[in-house]
Amino acid sequence: MGRYDIILGKSISSSVEEKKKILSLPEKSDRFRGKKGEEYRIGFMSNDVSKDAFMGAKVHFYNQYFRCRSHATKNVEICCSANYQGKTPKWRFSAVIVVYPDIRWRGTFRRSKILPEVKLWTFGEAIYRDLSQLGRRNPLTNDLILTCENQEFQKWNMRLCRTSMWKDAVCSEFLKKEAQLLLDQRKKMLGADLSLKEIENMFIENGIQF
Repeated sequence: MGRYDIILGKSISSSVEEKKKILSLPEKSDRFRGKKGEEYRIGFMSNDVSKDAFMGAKVHFYNQYFRCRSHATKNVEICCSANYQGKTPKWRFSAVIVVYPDIRWRGTFRRSKILPEVKLWTFGEAIYRDLSQLGRRNPLTNDLILTCENQEFQKWNMRLCRTSMWKDAVCSEFLKKEAQLLLDQRKKMLGADLSLKEIENMFIENGIQF
């Protein structure tokens, strides 16, 4: 398997082993999570940050995140009608970001030999609303300072910077190449793209009524 390959099928019925999906998902080291009390300076990276800084999808959760089929078909499908706690779909978002070594990093090797890291940040509706409010005042093409207020639930205090440091950094081309490797992973981070039959088999295996 490749750098990011994992087998996703833990919650799919053993009777449909041949239908288990192999998805290219980033390793945990490529995912952004904050530690309580820590400050982070980050910047969004995409082909056009002003239009697609992040992408989103409606998902359910049962052992794993998986896509809401009702949202795709416009009908009430089994993922929304079955009797389980995650039956109400929620929006989930994913973005590629650059995480600076510290909030004072200025983009030169003379000041710091530690390069920024490119990571995937996945978050829910509350963070999306906070980011949208910031984006209305100023474009998200600028960096953000994030302070982690709750590590378990990844709650943040956010403030917008006046500039984007990575774009003018001596390592900007390197960061762009690293970001390109993860941009295609954003969609897969949102949730497994299970078919209705796979969802049905998962529910049957776990005794969920529908």
